[in-house]
Amino acid sequence: MSNERIWRIDSLWLGKESTAWTEASAFTWIPLTTMGYIKPVIEYSKNESWVWRIENIVSREIVKQMSETIAEWRVWALTFWHLLTALFWTASAPATVETSVYKHSFTVTNTNNHKSYSIITDWTAQELSLYNLLDKISITAEVWNVINFSSTFKGKIWATTTWKVVSFTSERPFKVCWMTMKFADNVAWLTAASAIPMTSLKFEVSKNVTDITESWSCTPTSFHNQSFWITWDLELVYRADTYKWYVTWWTNKAMRVTITWSTLIGATKYEELNFDFWLISFDEWDRSNKNDEIQTQTLWITWLYSLADSAMLTWYIQNTQSSSY
Repeated sequence: MSNERIWRIDSLWLGKESTAWTEASAFTWIPLTTMGYIKPVIEYSKNESWVWRIENIVSREIVKQMSETIAEWRVWALTFWHLLTALFWTASAPATVETSVYKHSFTVTNTNNHKSYSIITDWTAQELSLYNLLDKISITAEVWNVINFSSTFKGKIWATTTWKVVSFTSERPFKVCWMTMKFADNVAWLTAASAIPMTSLKFEVSKNVTDITESWSCTPTSFHNQSFWITWDLELVYRADTYKWYVTWWTNKAMRVTITWSTLIGATKYEELNFDFWLISFDEWDRSNKNDEIQTQTLWITWLYSLADSAMLTWYIQNTQSSSY
């Protein structure tokens, strides 16, 4: 029997573990744009001992086994919530905005033991990897497109698992044409600040996940997030020198990115995704130099922890989900 198939008929499940190394009790089926799979990551010790031959490797032994799962998604109004939980760990209880509309807020948990996840992918059999930590996400927002991101999880080696039935929920992606971006001297002034038009932005949030591998096992004992940092580049049409001076004068600002859907989900509210960054530094500025094209400018930004506000970033997603994940 042949098993040839395209990725479109494979699936990926994501479930938060109540206890690390223990399979999650509930899973969410994730609609992907580039299919993720549980990739084995194996390290070997090569025996290159001299045995009176010119061939250089006599044998090899496995000394470490783990896995990595990389997938690309759209930023959906419901399932992206799972990634925010994996990224920050701290999620407030859903706040009722109005009937059937709920706000879920996220902040960074100041610990090196963020929540772990079970991941399942299927092909001819369903494979399960336990104790996965989100290592990083990269978000891309470009005009004429929806917002996309890729995620990287690091976790335990896989094993087959009990078959689970595939089921997806209809949801909407966030689009760049509904996105606003603002700078202000502090977060309190962002609401009144003017929106800044941009052509693209890309940012990466990294948790620098590492494994602890100890004696008695070739599988890591545990996984831990380490330092938490964000980098960003932003492209705008070049109309003034304002942002060049931000770099030259070592200017720090607060920043807000908000994406709002166009269809009501309540009496007056919409699905919404909001990123607040409490303190950012403008590290580098450049402009395009092609003769026959409209001039653009690019900013490279680093996010800082604000001692005055005791915060680096606060994000929320507003949708119809009434319970915590």
